[in-house]
Amino acid sequence: MSDLETVHKEYLDSFRRYRDLLENKKIPLTSDHPVFGAIEKDNLFSEGLRAKILQLDPLLGDKVFGDFLTRVKWYVSGASTLPEIIEYEPWDGISQMRRVRYRNTFKSIINGKGSDDEKRRQAIGALDESVHSLQLYYKAVLGAYAELKKKLLKPR
Repeated sequence: MSDLETVHKEYLDSFRRYRDLLENKKIPLTSDHPVFGAIEKDNLFSEGLRAKILQLDPLLGDKVFGDFLTRVKWYVSGASTLPEIIEYEPWDGISQMRRVRYRNTFKSIINGKGSDDEKRRQAIGALDESVHSLQLYYKAVLGAYAELKKKLLKPR
């Protein structure tokens, strides 16, 4: 859980930096906007923490830890559906979907039609939606973690 808390803090910090960059009207919304480089750099330097968390995959089916770890995987992978209906494939790498998904959304916004101000509002709105989703995923993990603690602390 402490590793996930670190990952969560890093996600929030990185999205806050992206938002600051997007709010800076002196930086034009072009294909070489600094958000793109920041996303790549953040993915590169946070890969190890995500890998460490995902080493717990063999326990996904465990009766005690499975529900919690499934939600952790759901959080890290950035799945777009609720954990109750996710069917996981064998893990074949480290998902960077949260930032990659935003990068792709941002790219389509700047390549779309509209004024710079309209695009900036759209880009910030999409970023805020990503952060909101991330917080909901984290809340689900925290709930599963509380349930796990109750299971582990329950007197027999």
